[in-house]
Amino acid sequence: MELLSYLLSEAVEGAVMNSKKTIVGLTLSLLLGNGIVVADWGDVYYCQATVWDGMMEKSDGKMTSYDPGKFQFKLDQARKSMVFGDGFVFGDHTIELKTNLLSPANEVWSASGVWSNGTAQGYFNKGRLMWASTSDFGLWAVVADCDKF
Repeated sequence: MELLSYLLSEAVEGAVMNSKKTIVGLTLSLLLGNGIVVADWGDVYYCQATVWDGMMEKSDGKMTSYDPGKFQFKLDQARKSMVFGDGFVFGDHTIELKTNLLSPANEVWSASGVWSNGTAQGYFNKGRLMWASTSDFGLWAVVADCDKF
């Protein structure tokens, strides 16, 4: 009986130790992995616009809200640029990242330049893109939530 009691206590103690190790391992994984996002050149971001407003040249000064869409962009190191995919309002454009606020690893950067017969300015901060542009077509403002996959 003592042997059985000893074996049971050893089995329970071993199971508890294994459970503790598993819990500690999972906790450390969550703490180390949660909230720490490191961006890198070549990363592709998939975005969902939450706001897309514009004022066309011939709209009598009235803003129009459009159905927000999806789009993507890639961080291109050779060009130090955001390269947008086809579709949505950005349609296959490239815009240069500004070196005064360039930190892809921290997911913070700004971009500006010539854009569709006008100018554009964008700011990206940890998954949120805020974008404004003016052109011969009018004014555009886009706010989007973006994630890497």
